[in-house]
Amino acid sequence: MKSCYERSLRPCHFSRWACVLFLPFSASILAQNVPSDLLDLSLEELFAEVDFISINCPLTHETRGMINADLYARMKPSSIFITTARGYIHDEAALTAAISEGRIAAAGCDVFELE
Repeated sequence: MKSCYERSLRPCHFSRWACVLFLPFSASILAQNVPSDLLDLSLEELFAEVDFISINCPLTHETRGMINADLYARMKPSSIFITTARGYIHDEAALTAAISEGRIAAAGCDVFELE
């Protein structure tokens, strides 16, 4: 059975999107249709390079607060941030500021810190 991370690559299979899954807890990367120069990037560098960020991970000690104002500041103004991860992984106030100030184009959040 494929992991939820591998299933996240499914849209890339049917498109020409370059998809990179950054798995910090295992120090590995899953990729499809990705130029090799993107595979050696840090999380900070990925945020600066890509057009869509999708966060899909459990809330753990390591992921709590992982997506913060510094990462939002690195994103392109045309970038879109999507999260289906648990609340507290991304900084909601920093995300709201990034959108309000036009530093990123849009965001879609499936979960929030307080629900």
